[in-house]
Amino acid sequence: HLRHPRARAFRAPRGRRLPHCGAEFGKTGMVKKKKVGTSSLSPPSMSAVSSLLGNLVEEPLSIGDLVEIYGLQGAKELNGRRGRIVKYDEATSRFGVSLSGDEVTKAVKPSNLKRIEQAEVETSQRARLEKELADVVNKLKSAEDNSEERSSLQRELAILIQKLKRIEEAEQAQSFAAAKKLAAANKPAEVKRPAAGPSPAPPIPSLQPPPPPREQHRPIPQGPKAS
Repeated sequence: HLRHPRARAFRAPRGRRLPHCGAEFGKTGMVKKKKVGTSSLSPPSMSAVSSLLGNLVEEPLSIGDLVEIYGLQGAKELNGRRGRIVKYDEATSRFGVSLSGDEVTKAVKPSNLKRIEQAEVETSQRARLEKELADVVNKLKSAEDNSEERSSLQRELAILIQKLKRIEEAEQAQSFAAAKKLAAANKPAEVKRPAAGPSPAPPIPSLQPPPPPREQHRPIPQGPKAS
């Protein structure tokens, strides 16, 4: 390329670069590249996102919820017990929990309760009842005929069978309700369409007769006066 003889040639010393945009004229500097750590830009894991969303969406406890007691320091024997919330005491800020299998209601802080699903409770009850049923059947095998022990075991066996039957019926009812709810959610919304054919004519206003003319007062003509 042609260059004016008086033009200065901008040459940088070896190991340096020409001034870049933003640098002061006549000054040179090394341009250092910053390395960005890949760890700082890594996306959060799905478990972290799920737990965060779960904490944000979680609803507070209310009367009727199935809960499990945990984290008690004074009455540790209640940890792991499950029951249903039946009341709330505003004075003590505690829930009254009716424990499963007992007729006792315990006052527990909300921080020591966690909500559980009905399916979990029914599964644990089914497993416990099936274990009791197997124990009763094994005892019946060794019980003597026409004995009081055998009669007692037979009554206990009938009660256990009835409880298992009720759990099975509840599971079937829940499955039917869930299927019905899913079918209703997937049902397309009905769109109301206008009826085919010409639109009906607007109603004709009823005709009313004109009002009668107003009467005018006219003087009655008088005849000639008698002489």
